[in-house]
Amino acid sequence: MENGPWSTVLPVADPLSGLMYAEAHSGSNINHVNGSIGEIRGHAIAVEEGHISIQSPGKVTAPGVDYVTYDPESRDIVLWDSKYRSEGGSYPAHVSDAQIKRWTNDLENTISSLPDSDLKREVMSAFREGRIKGEISRWPRWLGVFMFNLKGRAPLSSALGSRVEPDDFVSSQLYRIADELYLFLSESGLIKKSIGTDEPVVVGVLWAPSVSSALRVVEDNIEGDDFAIGEIPQGFFPFGRPVDYKGFRDGMSCRGSGLIEAASYRMSDGAFVYRYIQGGGYKVYFRGSAHDSTEAPFAVLKRIQ
Repeated sequence: MENGPWSTVLPVADPLSGLMYAEAHSGSNINHVNGSIGEIRGHAIAVEEGHISIQSPGKVTAPGVDYVTYDPESRDIVLWDSKYRSEGGSYPAHVSDAQIKRWTNDLENTISSLPDSDLKREVMSAFREGRIKGEISRWPRWLGVFMFNLKGRAPLSSALGSRVEPDDFVSSQLYRIADELYLFLSESGLIKKSIGTDEPVVVGVLWAPSVSSALRVVEDNIEGDDFAIGEIPQGFFPFGRPVDYKGFRDGMSCRGSGLIEAASYRMSDGAFVYRYIQGGGYKVYFRGSAHDSTEAPFAVLKRIQ
C-alpha cells in the first residue's frame, strides 16, 4: 500500500482484515496490535471527517510521526500522534512543540515524494508558511473513558486514572484533557463532601474551540474571547453533529425533556455574556444576544450527575 492522498481506504470496516493489517504492522504483541489498530482507525476517522492522507500509518514501533493528513478546510498539515490506552488509562493533552519540531524535519521529504498535483503544491505551501499542527489520536477514543465509563461525579484523579498535571489546569474550573476538550470541575464543599474527597470534582465535560472561548463560560471573560468557532467532536452529542442553534435545539428536544432557554449577564457591570439552551444533560452556549437559528455555538457542556 503506497502512502499519499490516494491511500485513504484502510481495511478497518472488516474486523478480520483490519486485524490482519494491524498484525502485519505490529507483530503479535497485543499492545502493539492495539496500537496499530488505533493508528488505522484514527487515520480512517480523520479521512472520513474530510482530511486528505499525506502519510498513512506504518509499522507501529517505528519512530516518528504516526500518520500525516492535510485539512483542506483549515489549510493546515496535521501531524498525528496515536495513543492506545486500556480502560482507565490517560492520554497526553497535546503534542509537544519539541515533537512537532522533530517530525517537521522529515515532513518536506514526505511532501516532495507526492505525485505532482495541485494538492502537492497546496500542501508544500502550507509547509513553507508554517501551517503545521500536532494532534493526539486516542484509542479507545477519549469519549469512552471520560463520558461513558465515568458513571457519576468523581475526584479529578479518579476520572483521569493518573496523576493530575498542574499545567493542564486552564482555570480552577477547567482541566484540559485534549485540544478543545476540558473536564468541568466543581470546588463546592457540599459536592466534595458527598463523595468523600478534598479534590476538585468532575461534574461535566466541556467542548470549546479555544481556551478563551472556554473562559468566557467559566469566568465571564468577554474581553478575552477570540471568537473562535469549531465543530463538536464525533460522538460528543447523541444526535449527530449539529452546527447551529436549530440543530442543537431539535436534537435536545428529541430526548423528551424540557428545555430551558436563558441568558447570562456579568454581575460586576451587567454586561451580556452568553445565551444558552439547556436540557437532556447538555448546555449549549451562544455569543449572540438575539435569537438566531443559524448561529453556531461557542461551547457545549455535557453534565455528569
